[in-house]
Amino acid sequence: MFDKEWWWWLKDAEVELKRLENRETYLLNKIENLKSLVLPKGISIEPEKIPSTKRVDKNLEYVIQLEEVEKELKYIRKEMKNLMNYIEKELKRLDKYSPLEKRIYDLRHDREYLRVHNKPMPFWKIGQSVGYSQAQCFRIYQKMKQNETKV
Repeated sequence: MFDKEWWWWLKDAEVELKRLENRETYLLNKIENLKSLVLPKGISIEPEKIPSTKRVDKNLEYVIQLEEVEKELKYIRKEMKNLMNYIEKELKRLDKYSPLEKRIYDLRHDREYLRVHNKPMPFWKIGQSVGYSQAQCFRIYQKMKQNETKV
């Protein structure tokens, strides 16, 4: 129905979205772990060994690490939103055209033909395969390209 390249690109976008969701979950768990370093714990009767040469403020360490994690989390959420919008717009764009229009567009951008001939498939050849004239195929393709730039 539509070019395999578009299909794989959408699949890659979905895989990337899943990867970002997993990274988001990891960072949220990391924030919880950081909180456990600072928040009060149950009373322990075992003495805590503190090296005398090194003094560390646990709260300051927590704040610094938390800022880094939240910064990355904010970036990941923006990227996820961007990918979801892209996938949604591409699916709407592909659904907007009839199967014949999609076929014309796909034939024009056929990777196998491009690889062999080093140029896109000519419109007369596309017209032969879909049963339209060269001029009709050219007009349909131009209309799709104009609509693509508007989206």
